Amino acid sequence: MTRDLDPRRQQLRDLIDQRSLRRGDFKLASGQASGFFFDMKQTVLHPRGARLCGELLIEALTAACGARPRYVGGLETGAIPVMSAVVLACAYEGEDAPPIDGFFVRKQAKGTGTNVLIDGIVADDGPIAVLEDVTTTGGSALRAVEALRGAGHRVAVVATIVDRLAGAADALREHELELVSLLDRDDFAA
Repeated sequence: MTRDLDPRRQQLRDLIDQRSLRRGDFKLASGQASGFFFDMKQTVLHPRGARLCGELLIEALTAACGARPRYVGGLETGAIPVMSAVVLACAYEGEDAPPIDGFFVRKQAKGTGTNVLIDGIVADDGPIAVLEDVTTTGGSALRAVEALRGAGHRVAVVATIVDRLAGAADALREHELELVSLLDRDDFAA
């Protein structure tokens, strides 16, 4: 049984159900096998999906951090469209809205150009939030957090569009981080 969702979260849930939820046999990034898969790029790269994700994540992150995040991003490539949705939602709020800049963490430094591991963060002047499209064990988020902490940044929170309820919240808590999710696996129960 799914929980009652506010109208925008319900719209996002329905869009994910239509565009992103796949049933079958899948191997997840965590190495786990699953009978369902959230192909979230199909939702986040859709105009309505991007807008809903961006707006809802700004609201959820502001509540979780106690202040609006200053930077949002995560591990390439999954977090990049999610980060872009948040940055664009911020832009649509108008020029008077406090800025939210995006960043992404490379899986490894390119070895060319500036040879950076983290692209986008220019200062430590506000809350930093790590984003994911779908969270299972939290491994991808933790890789991004470790890179950020290694560069001297303080991560305030990790946020995801869908939490698969497979241990990510506990894993992140061990690293003194809260997981904020817009939806979870149970919102898609048959």
